[in-house]
Amino acid sequence: MFGITGLLFPAFVLPAAIYSGRELALSENLFFSMSVANQLGSKMFGSAFVGIFMMHPVRLVNVRWLYGLFVLMFCWWIVNAGRLVSSMDIGLRAAIVLLLLLSFWFGFQQWRKTKGKPLQRASLRWLALSLLLGASLYIFLFTASAGLGWITAIPQGYAFGFFLMIYIGIALGIGRYRLFDLDVWAYRLLLWIAATLAVVLLDTALIFLLDWSQGLALGVSLWICGVLYFPIRQWLWQKLVSRKAPELPTLLPELLLIAFSGTAEQRAKQWQRLLRTIYTPLQIRQSSSTAKKAELFESGLALLVPSCAGMPAFELIHRGQGKQLFSTMDTQFVNALAELMGQADAARASKEQGAIEERKRITRDIHDDVGARLLMLIHSSENPKQAELARSAMEDLRTALSNIDGLPIRLEDAVADWRDEANQRCDAAKIQLHWENKLESSSQWLQPRLKTLLQRAFRECMTNAIKHGKPSTISTTIQMLNDRLIILVTHNGERSDPTQWTPGIGTKGLLDRLATCDGILDARLTPSGETEVRIQARICP
Repeated sequence: MFGITGLLFPAFVLPAAIYSGRELALSENLFFSMSVANQLGSKMFGSAFVGIFMMHPVRLVNVRWLYGLFVLMFCWWIVNAGRLVSSMDIGLRAAIVLLLLLSFWFGFQQWRKTKGKPLQRASLRWLALSLLLGASLYIFLFTASAGLGWITAIPQGYAFGFFLMIYIGIALGIGRYRLFDLDVWAYRLLLWIAATLAVVLLDTALIFLLDWSQGLALGVSLWICGVLYFPIRQWLWQKLVSRKAPELPTLLPELLLIAFSGTAEQRAKQWQRLLRTIYTPLQIRQSSSTAKKAELFESGLALLVPSCAGMPAFELIHRGQGKQLFSTMDTQFVNALAELMGQADAARASKEQGAIEERKRITRDIHDDVGARLLMLIHSSENPKQAELARSAMEDLRTALSNIDGLPIRLEDAVADWRDEANQRCDAAKIQLHWENKLESSSQWLQPRLKTLLQRAFRECMTNAIKHGKPSTISTTIQMLNDRLIILVTHNGERSDPTQWTPGIGTKGLLDRLATCDGILDARLTPSGETEVRIQARICP
């Protein structure tokens, strides 16, 4: 249909240019031939134009109806060319008006059918805009201007040039050329055209209905439309165009919150949540793209958010729950947002690096001062108990320092250390140790602080079992349940109701520290009469 309109455009323009652009009279036969050629071209061009709205962006009718429209207009032309009707209003103008009304009708049906399809609706918007812009300028500067007397009507040959705007608009709409950028301009032009038509219609009504003078009618029309235009335009702009995107300064607190989140996984989840809040896409999926800037895909249906702050790139698909297209304004906004996110992450990294350097300094000072004094006490003390106490304090000091300045450790290695310590203590107390490791091979890692905390909790359980239970056997089971590490310490020694136990200062402190990592420590009597203590903590992947 688009190609047919291009072929038919000269068919009705060139004949009109011959008989309307000459000052000398033409022969009757030549004038009649040019006139009927113009009429045929006009009817066929109008039929092809209606056909575009029938078939694009979605097919509304069977193609037979389109063929029927061409046949109808051809028969109408034969009736008029054969002078079977004497009125030009019926022979020509009624057909043009009918085709125009059909274009509006099928355009309205296309608008209904493309609900929830932003790309097709944007294409349709430009098709409708091209029709309104070209036709309204032709009417305003050629037909209405002569009737209303505002300005001298331009020659018909020049007025036909406005139909080229229709042709250009059709090309943009069907080709979907950068519809994500043309979308907002379409609304702006539509609002401008609506305001211009309102002035024309109101001026016409005042002149013909109230018999006002042309100057007075034009002045009143401009005043009324000027007063009403801006509030109505603003309201329509907010309803149709405004994307309600937040301003960057309002997002700074949330960006800082994301940047200073605990783990990279948490930062990525919060980053996705922020993007979803801003653009409400139907889908967000991770991308392997290494692009440094935001990009548009699929004519504005998808937006690539570049990787930043150590987070992967993401693709946002179908903006505004599938009702809007992404635009170059969105790419600029996302680039600025990603840059701010990178700066916030750099501030976090700088803060963490400063904290690491300070911890290293504190660790060195403690090791050089306190460690040296404990070491001197170990070697110089003549009392074995004091020497043993100093060694224990030295071991606790090293554990604390490794917690401050240590690196993550594999869970399997930590469990092996705990088993070695449990074996030594059970051998020293002549207690049989049953060790059951139900951990599967995994890549779980323990942060130094959590590793030390679990080690102290396990050590406290072993101490209480050996000191207060005096058992002959201690059984230890270690397993993972989802993301939680569970350590069970069971002994067959002296038993008492765990609900009656009074925790000491060390146990209370241990419970408080476990709570900080979503951990618990509880005890119960098993059905077989043994005492079971359970340590449970969440392990971040």
